[in-house]
Amino acid sequence: MLKRYFLTAALGLWCLSGCGGEGAGPSDTGRIFVRNDSKATVDVTAFVHGGQGEIRTSVEPGEVKDVTQMDLKNGTPVKLHLKARKSPDDPRGWHHFQPEATVEITVRGNVTIRVTGPLMFGKPLPYEIM
Repeated sequence: MLKRYFLTAALGLWCLSGCGGEGAGPSDTGRIFVRNDSKATVDVTAFVHGGQGEIRTSVEPGEVKDVTQMDLKNGTPVKLHLKARKSPDDPRGWHHFQPEATVEITVRGNVTIRVTGPLMFGKPLPYEIM
C-alpha cells in the first residue's frame, strides 16, 4: 500500500513538471519588435490580420520597440511596412523616395526585425528577421 502511494505521488509530480517534456512549452501568443541598428529613424506601419487594424510607430536609431503593442495569437498574419526617413548614409540629402521594405510574418512567439544599414536612396531597406 505504501509503495503504491509513493508511485502515485511520483507519477503526479512527474506530470506536474511537464510529463517528461522540456518544461512549459511555447507560448500561445507573441509580439513583433523592430530593432533599429541604422542611422535613420524608421517609420513602421503594422497591418494585423483579423480586424485589429493598422498600428503606426517610429523607431529611432539604437531603439527597440514593440510595434504591434499587443499580444497576438500564434498563427496571426502580420504585414509590416518599414520606411526610413532621411538617412545620413546618403550624401545627396533628402529624397521623397527613401529606402523601404514590406515584411510579412506569421506570429510564432516573439519576433524581432533588425533594420541594418547603410540606407541609400534607390535601394531597399536592409533588414533581417531574428
